[in-house]
Amino acid sequence: MWTSSGGTEWEDITPPGPKDGWISGIFFLDTNRGWVLFAHGEPDIPGGLQFDLASTDNAGASWSMRHVTVPDRRYAGSDILHGGSLAFADSVHGWLGLGAGLSAASRGTGVLLATEDGGETWKLATATGWDTHDEIGPMLMLTPKQGWMVSGGANDELLVTRDGGRTWQSIELESPVKTDLMRQYDRNLEQFERSIAGTKLASMQPPQHPSSYAAYRLPTFNDPKHGYVCVTYPGVVVLFATEDGGVTWKPDRVLTGLHDHEQDTTVVSAVADSTWFTGRVPKNGMPQLTKLGPGASATDTTMPAPEESAVRRMSFATVSQGWVVTNESKLLATNDGGATWTDITP
Repeated sequence: MWTSSGGTEWEDITPPGPKDGWISGIFFLDTNRGWVLFAHGEPDIPGGLQFDLASTDNAGASWSMRHVTVPDRRYAGSDILHGGSLAFADSVHGWLGLGAGLSAASRGTGVLLATEDGGETWKLATATGWDTHDEIGPMLMLTPKQGWMVSGGANDELLVTRDGGRTWQSIELESPVKTDLMRQYDRNLEQFERSIAGTKLASMQPPQHPSSYAAYRLPTFNDPKHGYVCVTYPGVVVLFATEDGGVTWKPDRVLTGLHDHEQDTTVVSAVADSTWFTGRVPKNGMPQLTKLGPGASATDTTMPAPEESAVRRMSFATVSQGWVVTNESKLLATNDGGATWTDITP
């Protein structure tokens, strides 16, 4: 669905995909250039799931379609079962993440592809071919070389590449505030490591860093150097800032007192005009928008959504204009920084 009226009117711009297909991924680079990934076929049989990619350069008024040929489709007994994350840096350079099944021969559960011709052809992006992380999650491609990915079923790993996706480095950020739940996790990890020391289980791999209970969101950047990333910990959500393109990160703002059910999820957030917005359900059970500027105290605004309703997605273009999607699939818009909201669900 496409709007050029702020949500007052909507137009269906769905590409003419395969008859048995479904939309598996979407990415728009700007108001005109976008890509839509279709999956079709039988996901339960080897080689049964196929992909087609539609692209537009006129906001969906017309589309071109091509089949996605996955190189080295069969690798170590795994096969693609679902897709697909899309990210583009410009009109020609992009990534496509596809999910795969587990096998006895490989723990890899995803493949990352790269294109240099706008999606006409794809090649394996990573140096090892198939990804070995739990899951290929949301991706951000800042330049043809630099990009970010959230990996793992619990969004517990933040990865960065500076060579176009060939190699990836894990970014580990620790909370400046420790809660009782975090301390309990650290004690349990220490006990686990002591219990297996000197035994045949010593080859087991415990969590590799103390912040493995962290849940990451993709970073956002104001320019190539300055950006933010939001990380949810048990009971705490932290906004980290960078001034060197993500080489180093420092805690910038902290919110505490998260509702219990948020401790295993990622709090949605957005940054606009240096103001940090989060959508969460605090202890009173009513969904709230929390707004926190640099050096300012937090302000909470109750959202027009049912009690215990979570905010699933959030975007702010300015400190006044923003949008949220609730778990009830309602699209809400605000023009006054969250004081009032309008339902613009298509």
